[in-house]
Amino acid sequence: MSAMWEVQVALYEQLKNNATLMALIDGIYDEPETNNAYPYITIGDGVESPDDSHSTLGYEDYLTFVIYTKPAGLGSYTAKNILAKMNDVINTKKFSMTSKNMLICEFDNATPFRNKDIRGLIVRYKVITEEQTNFTI
Repeated sequence: MSAMWEVQVALYEQLKNNATLMALIDGIYDEPETNNAYPYITIGDGVESPDDSHSTLGYEDYLTFVIYTKPAGLGSYTAKNILAKMNDVINTKKFSMTSKNMLICEFDNATPFRNKDIRGLIVRYKVITEEQTNFTI
C-alpha cells in the first residue's frame, strides 16, 4: 500500500480549511486553470520511500507545493509570507488520515524561483506515516 494519496489529501484539507491562509491566496490547485489570480498554490509531485519498523509498515513521503506570485511589487515577500502561514498550519503537526497514522509533518525546504512573468517558491514537506494495523514477519 502507499500513503501518498492520503498524505496529499490530509495536507490539502488542513491548508484549505485555514481561513487566514486562504485570505492570502486565490486557491490551492492540483491543475490550475490558465486564468487563476495570483498568488496561488499548486500541489506538485511527491516521492515515497518505505519506512517500516519490525511490526509496522511505514512510509516517508515528500510532498511538493509551489507558491506562485506575480513579479510586480513584493512577489518574493508575498511568497515568503504564504510559506510562513503554511508552516504555521502544517509544520510539526499530525493530522487524521483514513487508513494511516500520521506521525509527523515537517517542513523540509523551500527554493525560490523567478522569471519575467512569475516568482515563487517550491516548497517541500516530509511526512512520516504508518499503517494502522501491525503485521508479522
